[in-house]
Amino acid sequence: MNANGNCNCRCNSNSTFTVARFGMTRPLHTRVGVANPTYRAESVSGNAGLAPDKMARAPDTLLMTIISSRLAQATLAVTASLLLGGCATPGVVPVGDRSALACTLPSNCVDSLGMGGLAPLKYRGTPEQALARLEATLKTFAEAQIVRREALAVQIIFTTPQGFRDQVDFQIDPTAKRIDFRSRSLLGLFDFGKNRSRMQAFALRFQALA
Repeated sequence: MNANGNCNCRCNSNSTFTVARFGMTRPLHTRVGVANPTYRAESVSGNAGLAPDKMARAPDTLLMTIISSRLAQATLAVTASLLLGGCATPGVVPVGDRSALACTLPSNCVDSLGMGGLAPLKYRGTPEQALARLEATLKTFAEAQIVRREALAVQIIFTTPQGFRDQVDFQIDPTAKRIDFRSRSLLGLFDFGKNRSRMQAFALRFQALA
């Protein structure tokens, strides 16, 4: 730096500047007559350990990181609202009214009336024997808890290891010798096939006890 406060510059054969500023000499790697804002930002900030090109990319990288983080948070919030948006409370299904077992939301419910393609359970003997067989099958499911029991109906709450609760209602039809059912999630709009797979397993275990 001269007495007028100007930088002393010299040009080499590759048209590359070397500037003496504040007692330090640094290559600018810029062509003659072209300003180098990257160098100025690097020199003034005092980040002498970073190359000029890395300093230029740092703000863009930080901005993209922030945007990606915000997008991820927004996506998670939307996903959670879709999965957990539906909430129902256990209700009493009128005994003898088979239509009351029909699912209202196919994405988190299956029944033996056509929703999910599952057939009703068949039995032989008396309704009392059918009820006893239902209860014996339920004992093979550790997450099952009977919350209501009547002569021709039983209601169960299944609680998954994650804490999600599903309500299953059975109704015994003494005339048709069949047991209709509905299995629905009490929380969330989607069950990812859990109610269907559970009732398929239940039907197999019920038949095995025949």
